[in-house]
Amino acid sequence: GSKAQIELALATQAGESVNAQATLGLEPLSVDARVAAEKIALGAYAPYLAAFINADLQGVLSGSANLKAVAAASELQLSLNTVVLRASNLKLSQSGTEVMRLTTMAVNAAQIDAAKRTASGVTVKLADGHLAVTRGADGRLNLAQLLRDAPPGQTAAPPSPAWSIDLQNAQVEALAIDAVDAMAEPPVRVALAPLSLTAGGLSTRPGVQGKIALKTGVNRGGTATASGPLSLAPLAATLTVSVKDIDIIAFEPYYRQLLNARISAGQVDANGRLQIRNGSAGPVASYSGDAGLDNFRLVDAVAKAPIFNVKSLKLSGVEAHSEPFALQIGPVSATDFYARVVVQSDGRINLQNVVPPKAPASAADRPDSTDKSGATVRPASSEHLQIGTLTLQGGVIEFSDQKIKPAFSMRLTELGGSIAGLSANPQARAQVKLKGMVGGYAPLDVEGTVNPL
Repeated sequence: GSKAQIELALATQAGESVNAQATLGLEPLSVDARVAAEKIALGAYAPYLAAFINADLQGVLSGSANLKAVAAASELQLSLNTVVLRASNLKLSQSGTEVMRLTTMAVNAAQIDAAKRTASGVTVKLADGHLAVTRGADGRLNLAQLLRDAPPGQTAAPPSPAWSIDLQNAQVEALAIDAVDAMAEPPVRVALAPLSLTAGGLSTRPGVQGKIALKTGVNRGGTATASGPLSLAPLAATLTVSVKDIDIIAFEPYYRQLLNARISAGQVDANGRLQIRNGSAGPVASYSGDAGLDNFRLVDAVAKAPIFNVKSLKLSGVEAHSEPFALQIGPVSATDFYARVVVQSDGRINLQNVVPPKAPASAADRPDSTDKSGATVRPASSEHLQIGTLTLQGGVIEFSDQKIKPAFSMRLTELGGSIAGLSANPQARAQVKLKGMVGGYAPLDVEGTVNPL
């Protein structure tokens, strides 16, 4: 039958406008329309948004799209094309605290089909923003609490099929992220700024591979970059990564319980390839490349006296795997280092106390144990740790033996040489060749084998 032509124009005193030109059909009931909205002040519609978001949203939104809706026998078939959304001065706050601020946002989509749950030709551009991410002491993320839960007593809708989204291009510029992890004590704080990101060819469809490139400052002193191919379904990435001058003190609460000492200074560098993929029990990662630790200082937790310092520690040929665990390191060089070695009255060396002794192994940790299903459980072996040649230069060791009476002390300086073949294998022995000075005047020459690991 014939179709009706409809034109609609609305305007508010605040300067907002909505315009639509539509064609209406009755057999079947259908609508083809071009819809455009300009300068919509989101804050004015807070009562409507409150049913969906647990936050205050401010900003100005404009957009346009071609809309097609057809009333089929059992459902409304809705699709959009040539979708354009633009937003400015977006601000999202929760309980008076700013969670997100974004100066400009642009989102385009070539085609959106609600019935098929697909979106193609999607482009995203975000610029000049700030995001505050917090994990509370209870483990809950603040971002996860922005959407409202179903009201009490209301049955949650059954889960819908996942959307298939093809991201053609994404650009993020001049973004700052402040992250706080309150599950750590004291809380860990990380500032990422300025952060830039480009991505393209990504999709939630299985097997589609795109590319990503990320660059950010870290805690106002370090930098990190990552780039390479990325697949979302299943998760898989091979990234060229580089980190420089990352201050490890910011992350001290994470490893505080692992040490009977305190790390008072140190910056991490790394350059290599990071691979990530989905494993049977979660993400699995491997790293291949070089790493370094500069200006590192380890002090006694109580007396605050230095235990080990090194100006430069370089690790080459690092091969690390998370599952199963394995760590292999090629040549290692330590330059301008200091160590305080004390044989205590009980015969233990102070460096042995830096790492607390492990608790007795549980049944699941012992070799050839079985789980509840009767399957064999083989824990990761610490023997999968190998270090190539360790080259030492410019070392100082202050040694004292408190086990003997009177106590004996000496100072070794100008230490240099090599330790080759370090391994956690109990049967392995490393070759030691060291030279230096005792007390500043007597030469020292050491050769032999050792297994300190």
